[in-house]
Parts: sequence; structure tokens; C-alpha cells
Amino acid sequence: MEHNRAPMMRSDIAPGMQTLDVLNTQVDIILSHTVIANAVDKVRPHERPEKPSIVRDIKKSFRAGLETLGLADKSTKRDNWIRYLKKNVSVKALVSSSIIHVKYTDEDPKWSSDMVNAIVQAYIDHHVELYRPRGTAEVYRKQMEQLRQQLDQHRDQLESINQSEDVTAATEQRRSLILQKAAFQERIAAAEQTLAELLLRFTAEHEKVKSQRQQLASFRQEIETLDNQLRKLELNLSKTTQMRLNIATEESLYQAYKRRYDEERLKELANADLINVRVVEMSTPSVRPDRSRLFFIAIAVIGALIFSIGIAFIFEYFDRRVNNSGIAEEILGVPELGSIDAY
Repeated sequence: MEHNRAPMMRSDIAPGMQTLDVLNTQVDIILSHTVIANAVDKVRPHERPEKPSIVRDIKKSFRAGLETLGLADKSTKRDNWIRYLKKNVSVKALVSSSIIHVKYTDEDPKWSSDMVNAIVQAYIDHHVELYRPRGTAEVYRKQMEQLRQQLDQHRDQLESINQSEDVTAATEQRRSLILQKAAFQERIAAAEQTLAELLLRFTAEHEKVKSQRQQLASFRQEIETLDNQLRKLELNLSKTTQMRLNIATEESLYQAYKRRYDEERLKELANADLINVRVVEMSTPSVRPDRSRLFFIAIAVIGALIFSIGIAFIFEYFDRRVNNSGIAEEILGVPELGSIDAY
């Protein structure tokens, strides 16, 4: 059985043990009390006129007596028919196939055909009802609505950010700040080299040394300002990028919920045209018996021959009468002197 999907939504069944599980399950469903009872209620065999039968009358009288004495539970004709059909309807899974054969025989071919068709239709209806999910689609619908509201809110926020800050301009600004930082780093390196040369020629209190240190400090201050601007700009860009990723994730999740919602709706609306149970061939009344009269005549002749041979053997084996002189001599132990023929 396909364990990841409901049976009515499966397109095929894997061979092997899965096929056996599925067929055995469906056979049990067909012979369940619910299916047989629905078929009986549709055909109503308990309302069919009964032909006179001495055996049937004796059985009814005996049953009524048991019910009067409290030795048997009282039951209606409908209940009796349900029990009778559960015992006499043949449901078999055909070997090496996914086909289930339903058979029932009765003295009236048309009525037995109607009964089989009613059982098959009741089985399909019960199969759909049995595997139909309840309320699952509504859960997915609520999840979709909640996710849709959240998605619209995030899209509005992203649109607001895009309108207030041009992403392309922000990227160009970031590139410009990096170039400016690199230029100031080069100036700092040159200023540090110049300061080292001045310290070799002058003292630390010399005006040129003090001026160079002030210039170096201003360069470092500019780099710190550029770093702050870069951090703020990258924070905004990363926030926008993360928001785009979140929106993409929410859109994927929304589509997944939508697919599951559509599938559950199909299950809830499933009918015989949407499930993987099909009626291969409806039952029709036979125009002629399964076997010809010649077959039964041959069986009767063979049976009569065997029966007559058996009776003759039994009579011969248990016959103790003396019917010839040889048997009399053997029993009495004396020789035969004469005989008189029977007239």
C-alpha cells in the first residue's frame, strides 16, 4: 500500500507485499457488515416473495421455537440476509493481478446480478467515505491565509525600504567609501613614514613633528568615520538581503501549503472517477447456465453407474444364502447324493 498517500489518490500500486496488503484490505472491506448492509438496503431481498418450501418452513419454526425459549436472539429478515450474504458471497483476489472478483449465485440470475452490482457500488461508496480526510483542507487554508498576510506585510516593508533607499545607489556608495578608505590608508602610511623621518631630524616638540602628527590623527579620524558609514550601509544592505531571502522562503512555503490544500480538497471531493478503484466489468444475468445439460446428464450417468456397482457389491458381500451344492458340501462336510431343481 502506498503509505504516503491516501488510496483514492494513488495512480498505481507497487508489486509484491504492498499489492497483497491492498487486496486483502479491500476484500475485507467488501465483506464488511456496512457494505453488505448497504447493498441489502438497496436491493431489499428480504421483501422478495419466497417460494413455498417445506424445509424453509421447518427451519423457521425451529428458529422461532429457539427464540421463544430464549436460546437464540431475535433477528429480522434483513439481518438474516446480511448474515447469509456475508457467508455466501465469494470475494477473491485474482492471482498475479490487482483485480478482485465478486461472485454470488442464486436461483434467479437477474436478482443475483443486481445483488453483485449493489455490493460493488456500496463498496466503492464506502471506500471513498473510509479514506476521505475530514478538516485537513481547512487547516491548510487557515495556514495559507496567515502566511499570505505575513508575506504581504514583508513585501510592503521591502517596497518601503526600496523607495526610501535606492539599492543601486547604496551599492555605489559602498564602493565609493571603500575606495576612500583605501586612499586614506595610503595617506596614513605616507604620513607615518614622513613622521618617522622628521623624528630623526627634529625633536618631538618641533613644530613640523607636531603638525605631521595632527595630520596623521585627522587621517585616522576620517578612516573611523568611513568605517562607521560602511558598517551602517552594510547593515542596511544585509537587512534588505535577509528580507528578500525571507520573502522567497515564505513564497516557497505558501506554494507548498497550496499544493497540499489542493490535494486535500481533491480527496474531500473524491468520487469513483478520482479514486484508483474501477469496476472492470459489471455483473449481467447469464443467458445460459454455467454448464450445459449434457454435463449434468453425464455426471448423473457416471454417478448412477458407480452407485449401482456399489449396491451390487454390498448385496453380494453380505448375502449368506446357500444357492449351490458346492457351498452346501463345504458347510456340512458331507458329499452330495442328489439335488432337486427349483421350480
